[in-house]
Amino acid sequence: MFTSLFTIGMGMKNSFEQQTMRQVGGYAHGTYKYLTMDQVNKLKKHTSIKEYGYSIMVNSAENKELLKHYTEIRYATDSQAKMFYSSPTHGTMPEKENEIATDTAVLDLLKVKHNIGEKIKVQYFIDDNKISKEFVLSGFWENDKVMPASMMFVSRKYIDKNIGDRINKPHKSGDYVGTLNLDVMFNNSKNISQKMNKVITESGFSPNSIGYGVNWAYLSTNESKDPSVLFGLIGILLLIIFTGYLIIYNIFQISVIKDIRFYGLLKTIGTTSKQIKKLIKNQALILSSIGIPIGLSLGYIIGNILLPVIIKTTTVETSYISFNPIIFICSAVFSIVTVMISCRKPGKIAAKVSPIEASKYVDADIKIKKKRKSQRGGKIYNMARYNMFRSRKKLS
Repeated sequence: MFTSLFTIGMGMKNSFEQQTMRQVGGYAHGTYKYLTMDQVNKLKKHTSIKEYGYSIMVNSAENKELLKHYTEIRYATDSQAKMFYSSPTHGTMPEKENEIATDTAVLDLLKVKHNIGEKIKVQYFIDDNKISKEFVLSGFWENDKVMPASMMFVSRKYIDKNIGDRINKPHKSGDYVGTLNLDVMFNNSKNISQKMNKVITESGFSPNSIGYGVNWAYLSTNESKDPSVLFGLIGILLLIIFTGYLIIYNIFQISVIKDIRFYGLLKTIGTTSKQIKKLIKNQALILSSIGIPIGLSLGYIIGNILLPVIIKTTTVETSYISFNPIIFICSAVFSIVTVMISCRKPGKIAAKVSPIEASKYVDADIKIKKKRKSQRGGKIYNMARYNMFRSRKKLS
């Protein structure tokens, strides 16, 4: 139960986070915007940056078929394409000056077959000059409907030949041709804004001299300080523990009551109350060592089966399975703690029983028999119902 709940919870968190990142357009922690190549080379060397990728903007595509489908033409490093969720799954990133890579939505709108080597005619502006150029498809990937824009990736050779003189010049407002964006990843997603400012100042630039943006997918999931969310999570965890406690406590209580005569005999031969408590605790640990690994495996499988079903009831389009060691660690710890708490009271019951009481114990409430008249006869389901209600402690 614990593993299934943690698997579903972590999976839902991961799915919402991934959906938000796709809506933003990438999973990088932050982006330094409108840079020159010299600025990129200085910033990317900072020791706190663990992964980076950069892109060089050409312009947006102006084909009439793409006017309602915003498409950007860029050069991007392999790591940048990966951060954009736009790495080719068929073919490769462009290397030659006349090669291009894009997604299937763009290919469909331009009525280009999904085959490497197909020719694509692309129209775009550089300043006031409208350019129409024919490229060769080097790679493509499936379109993601959630992404805010499609990408057309050109090669670095194309950039050097056509707009290479602009990547190290300051850009006027509204002039995006030749601008560079640097996407970065840090060790973790805490205090991203402060880390990005630190990179700017420690790289030799004055504060606020370089613009940047923080991925709001991380702001919405990891930097929330709303106490109501925290209290809600604590309440859910306590409810889970309490539910598990009731289940396990009842199982151990039934087990102790069933073997009450056995514990009475142990008392007869001189077993102390402390030893009986330890006996029940060891029994719980042995059963846990067998049951917890099986429960972790089954719980993870069940959680991943239920996750897509639950995700379909939300606005998230795709569920992401989360294989996180925390799921298994937390589930195992919660299970062990719950078992230890649950077996305390049954242990006390067994430890307090006297040999005489144990020998007289009958597993049912003693009642005066009453004659029952029934028109339905001795039906099996009626007999089962009467037997189930014989001991109300077991039933609870």
